Amino acid sequence: MTAFSPIQLCDYLSRFNPGLAFCEPDAPVTLDAPSATPNDPLYPRQTNLEAIQVPAAWKTGQFGSRQVRVCVIDTGVDYLHPDLKANLWMNTAEMNGPGATAANGYRNGIDDDGDGIVDDIYGANFNVDPPTGDCMDVHGHGTHVSGVIGAVGNNALGIAGINQEITMVPCRFMDANGNGSREQAIKCMDWCLKQNVQILSNSWGEVPNSLSLQTAVATVAARGVVFVSSAGNDHTDNDVQPHWPSNLETDTTISVAALDATGALWSGSNYGNMTVDIAAPGVNVFSTYIGDGGVYSPLSGTSVAVPHVTGTAALLLSQLVQNGYNISTMGPNKGYGALIKKVIMQSVDPLPGGQVAWGSLNTAAALKKIAAMKPGTQSGAVADSAVTESSSAAPSPTPDLSSILGALATFGGGLGGNSPDGPARLDGAAGASGTPASGAGGAAGSQARAPPPSIAAVMASAAQDFAQRISGGRKLRSAGGLAEALREAGHDGRALWQ
Repeated sequence: MTAFSPIQLCDYLSRFNPGLAFCEPDAPVTLDAPSATPNDPLYPRQTNLEAIQVPAAWKTGQFGSRQVRVCVIDTGVDYLHPDLKANLWMNTAEMNGPGATAANGYRNGIDDDGDGIVDDIYGANFNVDPPTGDCMDVHGHGTHVSGVIGAVGNNALGIAGINQEITMVPCRFMDANGNGSREQAIKCMDWCLKQNVQILSNSWGEVPNSLSLQTAVATVAARGVVFVSSAGNDHTDNDVQPHWPSNLETDTTISVAALDATGALWSGSNYGNMTVDIAAPGVNVFSTYIGDGGVYSPLSGTSVAVPHVTGTAALLLSQLVQNGYNISTMGPNKGYGALIKKVIMQSVDPLPGGQVAWGSLNTAAALKKIAAMKPGTQSGAVADSAVTESSSAAPSPTPDLSSILGALATFGGGLGGNSPDGPARLDGAAGASGTPASGAGGAAGSQARAPPPSIAAVMASAAQDFAQRISGGRKLRSAGGLAEALREAGHDGRALWQ
């Protein structure tokens, strides 16, 4: 008896069965699992990932985790983009509400989770009043940032994000021209914290400083949440002319400058030996963009450098998850933001010129430093001699952001020490030519000036000068780093005076 191949059998059946709609051989289906050599067709254009050693990090088997949540505070995200959809957050409380079905996009017109926003299925939009659940990006910037952080990897489509698996939570506070306000940004921070995120990605700036902004960022730090912020694109020294919010210093805030394709500081990037932490690729970075069917585009700016640091922080948190850590930032837990910042800063590559406090981002080196860490015998302690942080104690009492926003609404500009709400602008979004896209470049109101130095600031400056002399010229971000500089120099304190 002659054996038929599947194709021959289909041909036979089709000829003698006119009513047969179709016949085709079965084919194997495999999971689009993450890969250290992703099959995404545009991956070869992502030289930015090679520059920070992401492929070397992937070779360890770490590709990200959907347990890690990153809130992208920006122009929104194209939640229909085929290279992002699988890695975007969806609000299960809203999806499971009465009458919410896939057929109506899970929109039932009810605030099912009680957060004050109706049908925030994919994220929130505070650029309108009242806020809505329509976080669709009509500018492109937030979608681009999201692709660098977490475009789905090894799906034979487009690009690969630093995290091939992740959960990204969009919060829109900017319009189609890249304009928003400080109050809207703070509302996003508040909403994001309620979603149990571990990282806030902030590719915006030139917002006037205020007590409300300072308190908001301090609240984020008290929860142990990483706050990554762009340094600005005016090629100015942030040590001299502050740039907000990136100049706000806490143990979880990271200020990011931009590197060009050669690994040098980009000519348009702001800098600051004391106020800018780190530099990452920020010129002609190829990523997801808005448009029908899934579009990709290169952009430039410090705002494009931010998602490299954000993505690296997320990859490190994924490793902590794998190592058995509870990374929740919901009370009574406190997140590991301080640890993540410390590891990233201790793993940099040198950047000549002293234009940033630490150096250039190295994702693989940071992952290597954190890979062996295990939860200690005491709750939240890290049992590793290289980096030790106590991270899961209850947050220190700081005002809830909702109460800050309530005070702003009640007292407005009369709130002690606070200025009226001010504009916020994207720090970047320049196209491949380097020309800023709409809403990307100009000054946004007057820059807040630093007050006269306090006694504590003068003492810190003196400590910095002293530390420089015994630490090979490296400046420190705070006077508290003096003890570390002494240890690195091999001094015990007393020996200096002998």
